[in-house]
Amino acid sequence: MPIPTNILILRITHRDNLEHIFSTQIICSPNHKSRSPNYTSIGETELIRLRSVRALPIEPGGSFRDYVSFYLGPRPVMLYAIKNGFNVTRVPQQEIVYLVTSFSKIQELGCTYVFSDGHGYAAITRWFNNPDGFEELDWNMIYTNQWYDTEEDTDRKRRKQAEFLVNNELTLRAIEKIVVYNQNSLDFVNNLLRIYSDIDYISTEIDAAYYY
Repeated sequence: MPIPTNILILRITHRDNLEHIFSTQIICSPNHKSRSPNYTSIGETELIRLRSVRALPIEPGGSFRDYVSFYLGPRPVMLYAIKNGFNVTRVPQQEIVYLVTSFSKIQELGCTYVFSDGHGYAAITRWFNNPDGFEELDWNMIYTNQWYDTEEDTDRKRRKQAEFLVNNELTLRAIEKIVVYNQNSLDFVNNLLRIYSDIDYISTEIDAAYYY
């Protein structure tokens, strides 16, 4: 698969985090001064702890906690783990939403970013901070729904989990749409957007292809 013409940048988060995001109109890194004191985590607790002290081996440096984490394709491995409660607290998919932007929007806003060719914590993962690095990513694996390792290819799962990290914060205006699991979740998000009526630039939609 060639590099997509429109590279999507996708963040999954618990829908309970949306109110803080809408009120501040920024998406914060864990180390950000405006981070939510009531943030609802959906990640693997031990992995989050380990990543918090892992320095990124590329400029502008810092640790994972200095960045807002995104994926480059739908149906991330972590979402599958969350759905089934594998090493994480099980969360119904209707409570998880995607914040969707694009690489072109990231460039337009002049964001500082890095991205990887696989799971960020793996020792063999390579890191990049310019668009030339997209040539090195396995886009077939990033977009596949069949990401289990095989005897012939024991690195599939790592490559599926390519990450895109934005340094410090991302303005909410970068988000082009919010994708949800079902009508219940769509109603939740739309009701919240009615309260924050100045956020009129984000569309919402149900898309089962983003979920398991």
